[in-house]
Amino acid sequence: MYANTAIASYTMMISVVSNSAVSHRTHNESRVLVRQDGVWRVVHVHKSPAWEAPFSGPVGSRL
Repeated sequence: MYANTAIASYTMMISVVSNSAVSHRTHNESRVLVRQDGVWRVVHVHKSPAWEAPFSGPVGSRL
């Protein structure tokens, strides 16, 4: 937090159950919040895939 601005960065994990199997997906998120008139408001959101280490990128990519 800095004055009336806050930045949150985290990894979101989503668990999905289908046909008795559980799968997990993750992505990294960052959010910027600004306090205006005493109320916190989200002013920016960014989401990126969370790759497993070592980083190999998506299938078929040239990364």
